[in-house]
Amino acid sequence: MNAFTAKSEDGASELKISVSEAGAAVTEAEFAGIMKALVPSALSERGLEAVKSKAETLSFAGEEHCALRCEAVLVTESGEKVSVCQLSVFVKSGRFIASVTATAYIEDSTDSILGGFYALA
Repeated sequence: MNAFTAKSEDGASELKISVSEAGAAVTEAEFAGIMKALVPSALSERGLEAVKSKAETLSFAGEEHCALRCEAVLVTESGEKVSVCQLSVFVKSGRFIASVTATAYIEDSTDSILGGFYALA
C-alpha cells in the first residue's frame, strides 16, 4: 500500500513510503531479496530499463537497516537516455515492513534525501 508520495518542485527527485504486511518471520534482508527479484519487471512497467541493483545495509534514522539500491535508464520519447537512481530502505515492525524509497533523476541524490530522516526521541 502506497502511503505517502512527495516530489520535488523541479521533478528531479521523489520520495515514496509504503507499508506491506510481510509476516512475522520475514526479515528485512529477506524482504530486500524479494524486492530485488521484482525490480526488473517493476521498472519496465514504468518504462525504465534496469541496469543494476544491489542489496546492502545502511544507517537510516539512526539505526542499521537493509536497503536496495537500483540504477536504471529512462528512454524518453525523443530517444534521450536519463539516468534514474533509486534507494529503498526497509524498516520492519512486527508483521509489517515500511519501504522508504528515494528516486533521483539525472544525478544520484538518494543518500541525501534519505539522510534527512531521524528517529523521534
